[in-house]
Amino acid sequence: MGTTPDMQMGRIAGRIVSALDNDQGIAGASITLHAGVNSPTLRFTNSDSDGYYSIDNIPEDLYYLQITADGYIPETFEVRVEQGVTTHIHQLRAIPWNLPGVGTVSGSIINAFTGSLVTDTITLEFRKSFFLLGELVETITVTNGQYSLLLPSGNYNVTARGNGYISTQTFVISLAFRDLPNQDIVISPEFAPGDSAIRIVLTWGELPSDLDSHLVGPTPDGNRFHVYFDDMNHYYNSSLYANLDVDDVTSYGPETVTVYNLVDGQYDYYIHDYTNLYSTTSHYLRNSQAAVRIYSSNNELLRTYNVPVGGGASTIWHVFSLVVQNGQYTIVANGTMQNIPTDPNDVGRQQSNSLSPVA
Repeated sequence: MGTTPDMQMGRIAGRIVSALDNDQGIAGASITLHAGVNSPTLRFTNSDSDGYYSIDNIPEDLYYLQITADGYIPETFEVRVEQGVTTHIHQLRAIPWNLPGVGTVSGSIINAFTGSLVTDTITLEFRKSFFLLGELVETITVTNGQYSLLLPSGNYNVTARGNGYISTQTFVISLAFRDLPNQDIVISPEFAPGDSAIRIVLTWGELPSDLDSHLVGPTPDGNRFHVYFDDMNHYYNSSLYANLDVDDVTSYGPETVTVYNLVDGQYDYYIHDYTNLYSTTSHYLRNSQAAVRIYSSNNELLRTYNVPVGGGASTIWHVFSLVVQNGQYTIVANGTMQNIPTDPNDVGRQQSNSLSPVA
């Protein structure tokens, strides 16, 4: 993939793989950029021999990315491009045209704040696309935290809604005559009125089994705190400022961090591949389908970041920085990937070759 150009424009990058073989990239797929779903092509490229693609020097705006490949169902993504930022697209598992029929899609609905099943009434809307304007195929109501349904082969955008929860979009896939479980839907409860907070929710796939969230940030006395699995709560003068709400070590997530009191300065959020802590050759983090969603106390989804694919082995992903001034914050995408064996205590503080894992 090379290095990201130093630019004021934005950039899009992603990968296309076969839904029947996740490791098999699709070469020569057509990727076109559009201002609207049916508008003329603004930019054009093709995927390389391993399925990777990128488009550089894109003005900041909302776009639609259309992907077509011989023998596969076309797909469309809604993409917001930011100035000077590489937007990493959800890795596309392309569905062959010649795969008619229905498959079983199932999973759990999980409370992002507690990690437990949601037993409140949740409505799920399945649209056959990667964006909200796609055809509505099925709507179901779930009351026990578990869903299962038959869907024609395809990629689906799922909207989850329920009283007391922030509306959430995620993706599932169906393959004819196959049972694809563990396609969990993580939904965040709404904040209480008057809260001034943000919530960061990490989800990923089956491998690696243990990804860890790390938040490093400023304290009112000018020091720095580090919230992670071995120090889950940050208090100052007996007030809770930030905590790791959920620590998941058995795949999929969620791992959730909530910041309750914002202090002027810079916060940095990292993902650490704890499973492959010692490795300098692991690609599991890049292939994990990890996604980070940031919610505000206004009960809005502020950002979604997908893990960068391609570009070499990595075990640490510096996802974003949160810059706070006078109580107002700006989210700055980072996307840096590191491949230095690091003690969990040192993530975001210093990179060290002296390892003493504590979990």
